[in-house]
Amino acid sequence: MRSYLRKAVVATGLVFAGLLPLAAQAPQFKDTPFTVKLTSPLSSKTSQKGQEVTAQVVAPEQYKNWFMIGQVDNAKSSGSMTKTSELRFSFHKLANANGSVQYPVTANVTSFTNSKGVQNADEEGQIVEKKNSATKAAIIGGLAGAGIGALAGGGKGAAIGAGAGAGAGLLFATFGVKGPTITFDAGSQFGLTVTSQAQNAR
Repeated sequence: MRSYLRKAVVATGLVFAGLLPLAAQAPQFKDTPFTVKLTSPLSSKTSQKGQEVTAQVVAPEQYKNWFMIGQVDNAKSSGSMTKTSELRFSFHKLANANGSVQYPVTANVTSFTNSKGVQNADEEGQIVEKKNSATKAAIIGGLAGAGIGALAGGGKGAAIGAGAGAGAGLLFATFGVKGPTITFDAGSQFGLTVTSQAQNAR
């Protein structure tokens, strides 16, 4: 562990010294359109807070078959046709197919269709209301950020994570329906605008 932390600090120092070019650290994009599809179902009835959410990238072509990874932040089934069920989740990593390269991101949900191709509806055809909300939670900071970035590959990845810094926040997508539950099956698609959270993002 001590050796790993030492490597992270050294990599970060190289970035600031200009010996490890920032351009090599991570892609630079801001509010870039992505389309992703769920690889497993999400449901207010069965999904648990903290559960991983994985969606395969459909577009853009440069990242096709990569994965957007996040987590369930809240799942609440009302059990009633007159009360609102809620499903809230967030995406915070863009990873290649084998997970050897991972970049911290924020993702804003702009559109969605269920697995049957119906827009703005869940699997039961219920009309879904969606809203996005940001929080200033310091999800990546200092050497903790270096630890996440190291997944992108050794010292270079550690520099990516450290560059993300403590200022990175989470953007939650909250979905609600007036009904007993809300469900999106595997294959449901989401339109996103994605911003990289590396130090060199613009």
